[in-house]
Amino acid sequence: MKRHLAQVVDQWIIALYRRLPYSEFLLRSLNFAIHKVSPHHLAITRDGLRVQCDLRDFIQATIFHFGEWEPYNTALIKRLLKPGDTFVDVGANIGYFSLLASTLVGELGHVVAVEASPNIADRLGHNLLINEARNVRIVNEAASDKSGTLRLFSGRDNDSGKTTTIEALGDRFEAEVTARPLPEMLLVSERASTRLIKVDVEGAEASVVRGLMTTEWPETTCLLVEIRPEAGDGDNIFDVLTRKGYVAFEVVNDYRWRSYLAGVHGDGMRRLTEMPSSQADVLFTRDDPSRFLSARAVFAQVAP
Repeated sequence: MKRHLAQVVDQWIIALYRRLPYSEFLLRSLNFAIHKVSPHHLAITRDGLRVQCDLRDFIQATIFHFGEWEPYNTALIKRLLKPGDTFVDVGANIGYFSLLASTLVGELGHVVAVEASPNIADRLGHNLLINEARNVRIVNEAASDKSGTLRLFSGRDNDSGKTTTIEALGDRFEAEVTARPLPEMLLVSERASTRLIKVDVEGAEASVVRGLMTTEWPETTCLLVEIRPEAGDGDNIFDVLTRKGYVAFEVVNDYRWRSYLAGVHGDGMRRLTEMPSSQADVLFTRDDPSRFLSARAVFAQVAP
């Protein structure tokens, strides 16, 4: 698929920057210059997906410049999902992982993209439309542990990924949104075929996990949960899931652009016996743990 001219030129310059000192500073300067001309650009990811990006936003700028986001989470999702599976993306944002999953689960599979923010859900819908992702269903609600309404707070303009229902972690009030436990959002057939649930809702993950634990999931269902100890519920998530027989692995991502420029994204995956002390993405699985003990096997698809 052809890339937009701006992205072609950008990636040619990045290839040059990789060889220079202060490459991250140079890239941030380039990003500033491009977004001053126009903040909105179409990006083509490494997997050929079309994503409309606002270069003022850190996640979207990363996708534009490098064609991917969270490379180790990306590689893990590629390893886990197969045709016919269901992927549930709680905190779908503009749809990077939902679009990726759409191609992996195929026409017989399903993707449920749960995004509480009305503004972000509109951008998500646009990205699904330009990719003709017909197997993705948007749920514009907040997943929680009980039904009702929640106040939603936007992240800053440079980090829409920080949108949250936790007032202390948000930047400004956006909307009052409908909230339901995740199982109530899914069709029976979707629950029965769910292979992976990704939960990234900026501090409200514990309430999502409590809500989804009200039903039984297939033994093969895995959860990829962002845990934020500062939100105060990280121990609860870890304890609830490990008592249910899940084994935990930390997926270690490095979000600095210098790591993308160097092609070194983190330490891969490591087994956890207790809650991590800092923010982390944690895979909870009841699969044979030996499948995940070799970081090299899981992350063979990660490329600079």
